[in-house]
Amino acid sequence: MIKLNNKGVALIIVLATILAIVILANLIMTMMLSSSRLTHHKVSRIQSYYASLAGVNYAINRLALKTDALWPETGTYIRYICNSNAACTFSAAIPVPPSCHVNEPNFPCTVRYVEITVGAPNSGINNTRQINARTIYSYSE
Repeated sequence: MIKLNNKGVALIIVLATILAIVILANLIMTMMLSSSRLTHHKVSRIQSYYASLAGVNYAINRLALKTDALWPETGTYIRYICNSNAACTFSAAIPVPPSCHVNEPNFPCTVRYVEITVGAPNSGINNTRQINARTIYSYSE
């Protein structure tokens, strides 16, 4: 009678099991990394949105007070609120505003600056003005 040796079969089963576990772990890590990037990008966009909203509210407040020469009652102009948080470092790829009219140390590090455009008074109801805000922000991968 011939005796069969099953030691080689056990080694192949163990190696196949380890390979399957490594592939599964790699897939799980890839999904977690992708989810983390998407979440961080979404948080950056939300921070940017609220920084723009703060810029609009700031412009409305300055216009309502009518005491600040930087916010005249006539004409169209642009103002910049810049991030002056000392803990933030910005890459050279993020544009720098032409000038900073207001320095804001409480902006998150994802927000570089907010550009506020105030339109000329409209001759319609109560001399209304259009205010637009645009945020320059970044997120790190």
